[in-house]
Amino acid sequence: MRKRRKHHREHYTGSLEERDTARLSEMLAPPEEKTQKLKDGAIVVDASKLKVPNDFSELDDGGGRRILGFEPVVLAIVVLVAVFICFVGYLISVEPSKQ
Repeated sequence: MRKRRKHHREHYTGSLEERDTARLSEMLAPPEEKTQKLKDGAIVVDASKLKVPNDFSELDDGGGRRILGFEPVVLAIVVLVAVFICFVGYLISVEPSKQ
């Protein structure tokens, strides 16, 4: 004789109280939505406490070493590119002509 298997649900669906979408959405809401007041469905942010930079450029602290206003890494890259271009030009100039 076969024993009957109990069928379990794959996912826990919870009780009817947990299915209350309004309460569930309130529980899952991010903290900003809980503390901010909603106006026509939009979150209103108090801009008086908002701290933004005055400009988008980095402030130069003067501690970095600069040569001709450029970082040493930039100058090294420019010199290597110039040397490579000169090398390619030299190889082109010594190439034998095809006849």
